Amino acid sequence: MGIPSAYDIANGTIDNTVIVSSNGIVNTSTGINIVDIQERKISKYVPIESYCYGLVERDGHVIFCSEPGMKILNLHTETVSTITTKGVSSTSFIDTNVKNIYYTTYFGNSVTCCDFQGAIKWTFKDDTILKNPQGISVDENGFSFVLSNDSVVLISPCGKQHKTILSSNDGLRDAQALHYDKARNILLVANKEEKAFLYKINRN
Repeated sequence: MGIPSAYDIANGTIDNTVIVSSNGIVNTSTGINIVDIQERKISKYVPIESYCYGLVERDGHVIFCSEPGMKILNLHTETVSTITTKGVSSTSFIDTNVKNIYYTTYFGNSVTCCDFQGAIKWTFKDDTILKNPQGISVDENGFSFVLSNDSVVLISPCGKQHKTILSSNDGLRDAQALHYDKARNILLVANKEEKAFLYKINRN
């Protein structure tokens, strides 16, 4: 099914739903789409005044990045409030666990961790390791998988340690997106064209 100006997608907490942001770049409206994947239709659309980019859904709330900053949408009341504007750009991607929010800054070559009130806990920035990060996924312990320059960098929960765990040698070619399956310890990485890969994460 087609969704105009779709930018990012996240699992919904309601069965058979996903959440998709529309950024309105191609002469379309900006907003949050609730998509019924079984019926293959948009079951709900919430217009947003600002552009919508990376997003994640948690307990009936959609946290999303926009040009003015990181915002949160209450899906029940359809009200929007701002969490933070620090380091959030139009190309930021985002993920969360039960404690914190993690987001990338494309041109800043960084990953930032903050709490749900927007207070920053740490920022990881190393131009030799992170170059224009395009995706992020976080496990339940706060380890961050970040897609950067055809590699996947694993950042520790404290934001002080890192390790490159995948690279072009593992098949990444113009890689565009990633997602970590917390239940199965499997990392999905998708190239821009033709191929996507599943990698089993071994923590031993």
